[in-house]
Amino acid sequence: QNQKIGSWGDAACLSFYPTKNLGACGDAGAILTSSASLAERLKNLRNHGAKVKYQHEEVAYNSRLDEIQAAVLRLKLKQLDDWTTRRRVLAALYTKYLSDLPVTLPKEVGGRLHVYHLYTIQSDQRDALMKYLGEKKISAGVHYPTALPFVPALRRLGHKVGAFPESEKLAQRTLSLPLYTFMSAKNVDYVSEHIKGFYTKRT
Repeated sequence: QNQKIGSWGDAACLSFYPTKNLGACGDAGAILTSSASLAERLKNLRNHGAKVKYQHEEVAYNSRLDEIQAAVLRLKLKQLDDWTTRRRVLAALYTKYLSDLPVTLPKEVGGRLHVYHLYTIQSDQRDALMKYLGEKKISAGVHYPTALPFVPALRRLGHKVGAFPESEKLAQRTLSLPLYTFMSAKNVDYVSEHIKGFYTKRT
């Protein structure tokens, strides 16, 4: 209870991509750890494997977070809890407005608070719904339209269609609705009304 993501386990990887809940102005990320030895190793790996400049102890990376991104993130971090609360309010409105429709809505596990980076629904008519919303100038998106075992990089593993039924089903059914920190309740209502309109026309 009351334990934030990133404080569990040995380490946690974070993305600060600009559209994330805590986003930088460009590409950025971080690794969190409570292990001093792991932290030291990671510091070396991010800096060409060198503790001392030009003394590379191993082949590694150039993955330092630049000062501008760090400054932006430091300021934004102070607002993160308030922004999370706002996202949860907007998500609750979506859930309220869409609960009677033939779609599967996000669920929260007891004792856990969803931060709603995305509000993703499932629909058997996903592609038609997305097209309909696009015609209404509503930008809904499909995240991960291909189940991971079937992306080009992993085809060499030889997995057959049907081997991962749940992943394959989700790749065909999920649709992320507009949700961002500064979205208004009126915007949520607008999106929801058009989703209702889509299903009304098909009944």
